[in-house]
Amino acid sequence: METINIIIGVAGLIIAIGLGLIPYFRKVYFVGPELTIELFPDGGYNIDKGQSGKNDRSKGYIDEEHEIHVFEITWLINLKITNNSNITAYYPEIKFHSQQLSFSHLDKLDKNKPIKGDEQIILKGKYSMFEECESKNRTQATRLPENLKDLKILLEYKNPNKKKFYTIFTNSGLKGNNKYTRRPKELKDYKLLFFHQ
Repeated sequence: METINIIIGVAGLIIAIGLGLIPYFRKVYFVGPELTIELFPDGGYNIDKGQSGKNDRSKGYIDEEHEIHVFEITWLINLKITNNSNITAYYPEIKFHSQQLSFSHLDKLDKNKPIKGDEQIILKGKYSMFEECESKNRTQATRLPENLKDLKILLEYKNPNKKKFYTIFTNSGLKGNNKYTRRPKELKDYKLLFFHQ
């Protein structure tokens, strides 16, 4: 009888310790900041780079009404990162999908500056492309460029206990789509691309 009481007592102690450790492991390994990304157009411009080689010169002149020019279109884009939790995010890093077009310039995200709870950071970016067309048909840089429609961005960061968390942003829909995860399967498809001023 004494042996059974000892076994029950030890088992009860192990269960009590185990239950007491659950909140600790949850806090360390499963609770982290939740960061989101949004892209916003911030204006833009296009520059006439001159006549295109595609113009018909067979008549000895170029028809001004249908003259084709080379235009450089530049979109100014704000990339906003928001910490939607009350947990500070440490060592944030931005990674872009290795197979996709990306920004021609993006402010550098300071990896050593934590993003506090409810804090927002805005990185200024540019995306440029060239096109050859008549002046009346040139693209206007008023909305986000079509080429970035399916852009994917991986945001990696750590909780106060140095455990990694991730946000995968896909630029689809009105404000994009953010997926919050602990271990993204897609991680192997991303490579680190830091943009400097």
